[in-house]
Amino acid sequence: MHTIIRCMATIVVLSCLVSCAGLHLPGSSQSAFESGLGSFNQGKYEDAIPNFVKATELDPDFGRAYLYLGRSQLNLRRWTDAVAPLRTAYRLSPEETRQEAVQILIDALIGAGGASLAKGDFSDSVSLFREAWNLAPDSEEVKKPLVGALLQSGTQLLSQGKASEAVSAFQEVTQLAPKNFRAYIGLARSLWQSGNVSKALPAAQSALQLAPNSSEALSVFALLGQLQNR
Repeated sequence: MHTIIRCMATIVVLSCLVSCAGLHLPGSSQSAFESGLGSFNQGKYEDAIPNFVKATELDPDFGRAYLYLGRSQLNLRRWTDAVAPLRTAYRLSPEETRQEAVQILIDALIGAGGASLAKGDFSDSVSLFREAWNLAPDSEEVKKPLVGALLQSGTQLLSQGKASEAVSAFQEVTQLAPKNFRAYIGLARSLWQSGNVSKALPAAQSALQLAPNSSEALSVFALLGQLQNR
């Protein structure tokens, strides 16, 4: 009887040891994460990435592994690669650590948006900056690049003859930055080219109020006035 009890006790102890050790066994998500974290803390981001990827594969709900995977990509200035894991980290973050995740995600979105803008992909750039703006609607750091991307997008659309789509881009800028001269000039031109002269005239007037000495605003306003009076 005593022998049986001792065997059962031994089994229970061994089960507990195996269970606890399993948290850090080679091949476990925690072990992979800690290996990645060791490399990350030494600035070896390339070495850290495969470990963080492995941790997320072994445990798809491992929020901190996604966070540090995104941070590693961010430190390597791979903005676009950083966005997806940081989105997941933000989604999985508990309330008390969500602010850390959201700020890092915003940095990645701004970086990725800037990279898309440099390549002339205005649509993707606007989408990324807008996502960052939705996360931080009071941030001037986010609003400024979004306004710039929308202005470039509107200008490109207008040059391609897509006046109606350009109207939307310039209108969004006037809402974000009501004192932006270029937005009202672009809006006036795009409304005019889309056949809405009556709506284009107030936009040109707003541009003129912002820059009374602008020859561009004066000429657009005068031309629209003539067209409306015909």
